[in-house]
Amino acid sequence: MLQQAPRAWYNHLTKALQALGFNGSVTDPSLFVYSSNGTILYMLVYVDDIVLTGNNSKAIDRVIKSLGQTFCNQYCVNKIQSLPNLSLKELDLFSNLLNGTIPVSIGQLAKIGSLHVSNNSLEGVVFEAHFGNLLMLRSLDASSNTKLTFNFSHEWIPPFQLEDLDLSSCNISNRFPQWLRNQRKLGALVLSNATISGPLPSWLRKMLAIHFLDLSHNKLSGSLANLPNRGTVCVIGTGGTLLLANNIFNESLPRSLCKRTDLNFLDLSRNRLTGKFPKCLQNLQLLNTMMFSSNLLSVLDVGDNELFGSIPHWIGEKLTDLNVLRLHRNNFSGEIPKSLCKMLELQILDVAYNNLRGIIPHCLRELNRMVKGPRHSIYNGFPDSNENVIQIMKGEIPIEITALSMLVGLNLSNNHLSGNIPEKIRNMMKLESLDLSGNESTGMIPSSMATLTFLSHLNLSRNSLLGRIPTGRQLQTLTNPSIHAGNKAEESIKVRWFYLDIMSGFATGFSGIIGVAEETVDRIYVSVMVRVAKMNRGREATRSSDMQVVLKYMFINEYFDLCS
Repeated sequence: MLQQAPRAWYNHLTKALQALGFNGSVTDPSLFVYSSNGTILYMLVYVDDIVLTGNNSKAIDRVIKSLGQTFCNQYCVNKIQSLPNLSLKELDLFSNLLNGTIPVSIGQLAKIGSLHVSNNSLEGVVFEAHFGNLLMLRSLDASSNTKLTFNFSHEWIPPFQLEDLDLSSCNISNRFPQWLRNQRKLGALVLSNATISGPLPSWLRKMLAIHFLDLSHNKLSGSLANLPNRGTVCVIGTGGTLLLANNIFNESLPRSLCKRTDLNFLDLSRNRLTGKFPKCLQNLQLLNTMMFSSNLLSVLDVGDNELFGSIPHWIGEKLTDLNVLRLHRNNFSGEIPKSLCKMLELQILDVAYNNLRGIIPHCLRELNRMVKGPRHSIYNGFPDSNENVIQIMKGEIPIEITALSMLVGLNLSNNHLSGNIPEKIRNMMKLESLDLSGNESTGMIPSSMATLTFLSHLNLSRNSLLGRIPTGRQLQTLTNPSIHAGNKAEESIKVRWFYLDIMSGFATGFSGIIGVAEETVDRIYVSVMVRVAKMNRGREATRSSDMQVVLKYMFINEYFDLCS
């Protein structure tokens, strides 16, 4: 049409653009400008090339779709008819209302380099014959045609070398496309939601690394070791992307993943991965988004797996905006890395039920969101999400941890923690649950715990603590004796016995067994003197007075000897 009536084409395009709010430039008839409510779009028309740009991507999409519908309604039918052997280099039919099948004659467009038929309602089956003579094809996009099926034989070798391929939301038969093994120039491969199942083929690992690879929302299984990783990927724009979410990959993360030094975005969420985090992942300097669960970067949840090895230091170095770090019920070992203290937005740290050792980092007081409170509420639906448990640790409870005034739950049970419970625990005003049981803590139970007015769960059992649990306010409701069982605090309230033999000089003499617990010296004296008075009624007052002085002196000394 352009070759037959260029002026008519230009006039028709001008009217269509004016209807959309574009104005032609006075100085350049090929330039059209749209400006409204802060949105500015520029369209440059040069022969058969049209360039559209601006500051609003949604507005750009609306213009493209509107122009597609306008011109297709007048010059097209709703099906792709048989195409003559034209010297077309590009065929863009995306985002229209096309249905029916793709004609086999499209394979005769020998000079076509770009074929885009995405976002239509095309159907039927595409075979090798559709691409039989497309020697120059570099870009193929047939995405978002959910009734369209691609069925190629395993032996087929295409005549072209693609640079980008998008068959997402189509149907691909015969598992992973075997014909891709001969494609050596792919920079973008999108096969998401394409009904692909089974393992990644071994030949895939021999391919050059693909800058943008999306295999998400399929039923791919097995190992990730066969991902393309040969050669070095040039960094384009913001870096590479690898999307593998919503599959059933079920082995460990391969070390070969560390070769993707171009990666900027990595999504491995909603799989069944196990094993160890490769330490070399810290070398991915461009990586700023990594997803292992169902949420983007504010949450890293790899709980309830079988991951082992040390907690990677780079988690604290690179994922500084995390709100939730959940490593619950894995097999991590070693120490808690100090780099976690750099995660200033962290609200939930759950490393419960692992094999961690060492001391609790003193720098945890720097976790601002546990000191000042969160900027916004976060999803708290994780199992045991308030259990900030640190397993098999040693050393003292660092006083710095008491600075976490907004912490709701602290569970340090069943470790090897020693030393005193910090008196400044009173600063943890929001504590609702405190479990220090099964440690080696010593010293007096701090009276300042009485100020923890929100505390509804307390367990100090199986330590070597002295004194009673303080009373007052909320602690008065915690009456279960098991919360301090197995401490010296419990032993101290048991009756202690000592013997005193009264020397001869009494009429009958006696052996007194007197229980001493927390009575004062004066109460001891009164108790003894009552007994002595009963036994010595009628005796001389002077002799009784002398004996009282001696007994009081003896009992006072005995009491302090016992208590020391």
